[in-house]
Amino acid sequence: MSDDTDEKDGATTLTEVQQEALHRTTSDVLRTIAGHKDHTLSFTGNFTGTHRLPVKASHVTLPKLDDKRQRTLLRGVADRAAFMVNYSHPDLRERTTPVEDRASKLFERMEQLRCEILGGRALPGANNNIMALVAHEMVNIEEGLEDSVLGLNEDALYLVLRKALG
Repeated sequence: MSDDTDEKDGATTLTEVQQEALHRTTSDVLRTIAGHKDHTLSFTGNFTGTHRLPVKASHVTLPKLDDKRQRTLLRGVADRAAFMVNYSHPDLRERTTPVEDRASKLFERMEQLRCEILGGRALPGANNNIMALVAHEMVNIEEGLEDSVLGLNEDALYLVLRKALG
């Protein structure tokens, strides 16, 4: 059975029951990987562009899923969030994040990359999910190149380094 469809008629839209079950499972896996059972999650928005994660001390926001073909992407976003929760230190990040906007965005993306590399070494399956998400994001890389330094914005730089580091 592929991620493209579970229906004999080729339907790709999830039913409400399927969507709820997938979100519940994704939430449970995220909390397990992150090591924080008390995190709350919300599912809003769609899969567009690169996925910066609003990860706070006790709340994670993930894209809402209604298309079966996007299950792997949701797993990648959830694993990315779990690694940020598990490996990033909010107090240290707050003290060391640059003030200037462009530098701050680059710092956050490199912190995300660091957390993904650490988590990916421990959990190769989660790393595979994130790499599938990265492949999806690579399609959107050209959209942000206009507003960039040396031809690369923070999203593009992240994607190039993530692909190189696996």
